[in-house]
Amino acid sequence: MNRTRRKTIEFRFYELPQSESVIGLAGEKWYGSYGNPERADELHFHNLFEFGYCRHGTGTMYFRDIPNRYREGMFTLIPAYYPHNTVSDGSNYWEYIFFDPIRLVRELFPANPGLQHIESHYAENISRLIKERITPIPDFVLSPEIIDEKNILILRVLSGSATPYYYKADGKMEAFIRVGSETISTPDYML
Repeated sequence: MNRTRRKTIEFRFYELPQSESVIGLAGEKWYGSYGNPERADELHFHNLFEFGYCRHGTGTMYFRDIPNRYREGMFTLIPAYYPHNTVSDGSNYWEYIFFDPIRLVRELFPANPGLQHIESHYAENISRLIKERITPIPDFVLSPEIIDEKNILILRVLSGSATPYYYKADGKMEAFIRVGSETISTPDYML
């Protein structure tokens, strides 16, 4: 029996130390082969902005489903929560810096009054994206909170009766479920 492989998107969480604005990932650990060409659609995303530098090698970087070739000496700038994947043509050597751009700007320019409205800007964008890309539109509440002296925007999605909810973007309509720590496409038999 030939089983259809489930499409997965992995969330990779990086926690910034309380006294630091960035995390650097460098050294021999990051030398090797990246990804699997047969699983190029297995994307991942991070909670932080990713700045990558390819010190050695070539391959393909996938942004959502769009392939982009890379080579030695190129940089990648990937916003937080943007699905992507790297598939190398052999051994590669990458170095990365991960950071929260809002936190970094606040630390560099603490007296800037324009930063006061960042949370409302994020809330408006999140609300707009949910309304544009989820059908039917779920009941949800966005609320700013301060937890451990950090400004947090909490998204609570209320359980609804008009399920399943579909993600509609990039010309596709898909439903997803959680299995352990992964988010996967909902199998046909569950729809």
